[in-house]
Amino acid sequence: MTKKTKKKILPAQVHSKLAGVTTETVLKSTGKTWDQWIEILNKAGAKSWQHKEIAAYLKNKRRLKGWWHQWVAIGYETAVGMRAPGRNLKGEYSITVTRTVHVDHKIIWKMMMSEEGLAIWLKPVSKFTLQPKAHFETDAGVFGEIRTMLANRRVRFTWQEGDWDKGTVVQMYLIPLRNKPGSTIICFMHEKLRDGRMRDPLREYWSQIAEELVARAQAKV
Repeated sequence: MTKKTKKKILPAQVHSKLAGVTTETVLKSTGKTWDQWIEILNKAGAKSWQHKEIAAYLKNKRRLKGWWHQWVAIGYETAVGMRAPGRNLKGEYSITVTRTVHVDHKIIWKMMMSEEGLAIWLKPVSKFTLQPKAHFETDAGVFGEIRTMLANRRVRFTWQEGDWDKGTVVQMYLIPLRNKPGSTIICFMHEKLRDGRMRDPLREYWSQIAEELVARAQAKV
């Protein structure tokens, strides 16, 4: 008879979700919940630090890998009132959409870089090779340029609709779950939004994209 593994029950959390990420996901990827990170950073004196100092502390002293040092820093700043939810210290707005899928990040990356995958999340109107400095136009009339990319991990690109007076930035991350091998967080961050009213329609847009990517990735395994 197969022995069932009991799901670990977390004690009640003051902060169950910050920066668009649940405390369960933060625990799986960093080994600590949001409440624990807030306590650690408060004891370290982070309330008086700049964002770069908090992120550097988390990366260098607490050894957070990937993009987690930035994510935890943003969550902390939101929790203690150093920034408004969805707004950075420069007054710009942003949204974060995440989905967890039980597929290895390298498999998801390969799918997303294919013509079939690009048609889901970037929707270029013509054949397109994703690489730095490459320009694209989507079927919705959005223009952009690939700025940076790291194979199997992330892509950063600009995003500007025809009637916008200023471009925005989108970052796509594939984040392997440390304590759950073979599982991945798909993350889209849309930043530098000029108006808070842009957040809801863009969150809905990237949520639909993320759901399609999850469904396609699961169909590949």
